[in-house]
Amino acid sequence: MMRSLVAIVGRPDVGKSTLFNRLIGRRLSIVDSRPGVTRDRIYAPTEWNGREFVLIDTGGITDGTEEIIPRSMREQAEIAIEMADVIVFVVDAKTGLLSGDEDVAMMLRRSKKPVIPVVNKCDTQAVEDVARHEFYALGWPEVYPISAEHGRGTGDLLDAIVAALPSVDPAADSDKYTPGESVVRDFDDSEDGEEDEGAPPFEADPDKEIRLAIVGRPNVGKSSLVNYLLREERAIVSDIPGTTRDAVDTQLRTEKDGDFILTDTAGLRRRSRVRESIEFYSYLRALAAVERSDVCLIMLDATEGVTAQDTKVAGLVNEQGKGAIFVVNKWDINRSWEESATAKNPGDYWRRLIAERFSFMVWAPVLFISARTGAGTGRILPLVREVWRNSIRYVPTGVLNTVISEAQALTPAPQDKGKRLNIRFATQVRQAPPTFVLFCRNAQVKHFSYERYIENQIRRNFDFRGTPIRIFFREQKRNE
Repeated sequence: MMRSLVAIVGRPDVGKSTLFNRLIGRRLSIVDSRPGVTRDRIYAPTEWNGREFVLIDTGGITDGTEEIIPRSMREQAEIAIEMADVIVFVVDAKTGLLSGDEDVAMMLRRSKKPVIPVVNKCDTQAVEDVARHEFYALGWPEVYPISAEHGRGTGDLLDAIVAALPSVDPAADSDKYTPGESVVRDFDDSEDGEEDEGAPPFEADPDKEIRLAIVGRPNVGKSSLVNYLLREERAIVSDIPGTTRDAVDTQLRTEKDGDFILTDTAGLRRRSRVRESIEFYSYLRALAAVERSDVCLIMLDATEGVTAQDTKVAGLVNEQGKGAIFVVNKWDINRSWEESATAKNPGDYWRRLIAERFSFMVWAPVLFISARTGAGTGRILPLVREVWRNSIRYVPTGVLNTVISEAQALTPAPQDKGKRLNIRFATQVRQAPPTFVLFCRNAQVKHFSYERYIENQIRRNFDFRGTPIRIFFREQKRNE
């Protein structure tokens, strides 16, 4: 059974995101003094007095009659209201009751949902006394004065939320939302040189709910892809670069490919352009989304080719050791390949281009799609599942050492000042990403080209498509 949903709604700049962050106990929504900073619906699980529920932070509700984004924000809030079991209606004690508040109140009454009116910014008792009297005019029998910034009154508010939640059968409420984690065993020096044919470094579920981050520079179609996969206009989509500013998580369940948590991130810009505080927080949020993901889709724009920022985004994913897939979007309107004199077709051109510009990620598969029409998107989730399974692949120590020995016999390491690297023993110490430690004699003369050769031999023998692998060379002591 899915946990109850609680939506926080209200006009812009009444403190919805501050309250959201206060109630979940961490900074997840962007908070800024400018109206309209929260554009999408942001979800986060929380609990109070043993009752778990999911909070939804929404963009401010305006009339949205002219501008694309305000209109989209209103639509997002309306979807949140429709989904919610309980609605927290936030108003501002400092501005008093405005016509915009009355418009929102009218919308909420039509929803027929339980509504908890909250008067925010009641930082003193005097302000609270005035505000409580004024906002009774909205027509609800009880209002809750709080200060989201300082936490004043939030305990009473949480009590009211829990009391308004629909009753549940405790035995049925077992569908826990558990973020994907890559739990690894720290490598213990005491194990140096000891062969272990037992269990892998950690037990990973190949069929688990995968955290999938969609990353890329602004306006490459990340939100359009998420919406197509969900078949729902959940993230705001427009031609304005940067319309996704939070990293937004949404659960996707499929019969064929299993369960996923999709994270639509803000476009990763060059740091020199990350000047506004909002952009800065969005940049950090996107980085955090990559860090907590299991697999990343690196989206590219087929109409613009590969940019320097694309390589930076890919480098970030690679540094974090995440499984990755390159997704070339807007394939239905791609014409960039025609500039090539040697490419026979657009796929040939783009594969060469990606191999050249992302030479450090030649292991990542490439998909060509149109998020607008859905062409090619059917291959994404099966490939994501495959990449996850490859990232947790464990190579038994005996099998690994056979491959390494054969590789050395086929191509010995080059000599350097009379010394030659000699790999004596190898073992896999981690998964996600697969990490190997090679105990050697003369490890100090290791050359990067031979390290690449060993990696290629490992990949040739074991299916690690879509995942980076890490190799560490360590000097084996004479008495080992």
